[in-house]
Amino acid sequence: MLRWIAAWYTCHVHDSNFLPDRSADDESGTIDLPGFGGEWSAADGDNDLLELIDTPSEADAPHRRLAPWVIAIVDDDLIVHEVTKAVLEDFSFEGRAVEFLMARSAREAHAFFLERKDIAVAIIDVVMETETAGLDLVRFIREEAQCRLTRLVLRTGQPGLAPENQIIHRYDLHDYWEKTELSAKKLITVIHSALRAYRDLLALETSRQGIRKLLDLSPSLQACQSQEIFAKTAFGHFQELLPLPSLHGFVGIERDDEIEVLQSIGLAYEAGEKISLDALAHSNMEPTGDPGLELGDGALTIRLYSREHDSLVFRIEGLWELSEEDLRLLGLLRHQMETHLENLHLWLDALDAQLETIHLLADAVETRSKETGAHTQRVGELSWVLGKGLGLDPQRAEVLHRAAPLHDLGKIAIPDSVLNKPGKLTPEEWDVMKTHSVVGYEILSKSMRGPMQMAALIARDHHEKWDGSGYPRGIKEIEISLEGRIVALVDVVDALLSHRCYKKPWALEDVLSFVREQRGHHFDPEVVDAFFRHLPEIVAIRHQYADSDDISG
Repeated sequence: MLRWIAAWYTCHVHDSNFLPDRSADDESGTIDLPGFGGEWSAADGDNDLLELIDTPSEADAPHRRLAPWVIAIVDDDLIVHEVTKAVLEDFSFEGRAVEFLMARSAREAHAFFLERKDIAVAIIDVVMETETAGLDLVRFIREEAQCRLTRLVLRTGQPGLAPENQIIHRYDLHDYWEKTELSAKKLITVIHSALRAYRDLLALETSRQGIRKLLDLSPSLQACQSQEIFAKTAFGHFQELLPLPSLHGFVGIERDDEIEVLQSIGLAYEAGEKISLDALAHSNMEPTGDPGLELGDGALTIRLYSREHDSLVFRIEGLWELSEEDLRLLGLLRHQMETHLENLHLWLDALDAQLETIHLLADAVETRSKETGAHTQRVGELSWVLGKGLGLDPQRAEVLHRAAPLHDLGKIAIPDSVLNKPGKLTPEEWDVMKTHSVVGYEILSKSMRGPMQMAALIARDHHEKWDGSGYPRGIKEIEISLEGRIVALVDVVDALLSHRCYKKPWALEDVLSFVREQRGHHFDPEVVDAFFRHLPEIVAIRHQYADSDDISG
């Protein structure tokens, strides 16, 4: 206590108006402190104060990075500011120190109540620039600044202007004191009580907001149609829930003793890179109560387990401040995500079974037309590349990837005599051949699943042309579905590069020239531009899934 009195004295020794009133013959060691109950005894007060101050212990060491409690002092008396700060100089609560915001008027305080939403306690004088300035500030804090959780402590030297029984209930005050009553010891007690109340209210509000976030996040997780999209969506949701200004971490798939990275943000990992589990081991492990949450060294590892599939692993760095409420909400979110992931796997397994059946049927159609090989698979892969290149979101691109191979399903209804005719088709035969797009649409549109609905549009639209000269509807430009425009180019390019019963494969250079010539006629110009931007990747896919009789590259 003598330390802070000395500091206070040093600050104001050159201005006698600021000095406390201490009589020359006072041997008791008491000092008159304005606004703190008249006098303070340095002889017998220190021990009482030290019992109240929550001094950090060795057990608190891991928490010393926690942000301080923010306390606002609003008073037009500079001495009150200095003495309040001095009394609370060494104060801490739950291992966290305090940070002060100072204002000499209610108007000056408006700014930081609008800017800061982390003010735990505000000590406010009632009479400042006006007789009701403090009460007006309280009203502003609650109604305009919307600081509902901040605990407000009023101090006044003129209690008759603001009777206690009227204002405490009206303005949700934590406490109300006359300045002559609020000694240093009582101030520390009040701050302890206010911070404890703020902590509890904050925990309740955090829990309420967290539960609301969990409910809001559920639809986006349910909408994911691939594990990769799910992982990236979940990664973003953890950032929303965690107390971090920015996210540094990665998400990956755990296989054996390694994690294959799917996405990395703020860390030097590349997608596809493999990381040893040993490199992610935590030291100084802290208990979380959830086997899927591991915390240590300022890092959090989250696992989403699956009964029949590989686990998803999320690693998030820079977490030095996680409360019990944070961990509880993380555990709830993890379990929610685990359920959604399991449902996604079940849905994907069912969809894969359905698509496998239809793809076998599509392959059977290709076999009927003597177009053996991997044409349908290449159309799916190439469409996926162009879809991403044109800016489709990952989920839509993945659906395109699955749906595009079904573009010619309607050929199942075309007679062999037309389907496998080696020469040019007659006008009547050509009319029969063109019906395959409508037949494919009618078959696929009966399903209500997203991939099947997209496949139906592709089957119907992939023979339409940008200039309106295609079939079956003769529509043009953006009247044609984007997926139909993508597959229109991919189907033609792959067919020209492949062997058919009626032609030999074209050379790659000839196909590229044809695509350039048909830009804006047969093909969407933007799709053509994306095709050339991604040509190396397209050529690589052609090689990866090449037919045995493909000589075009």
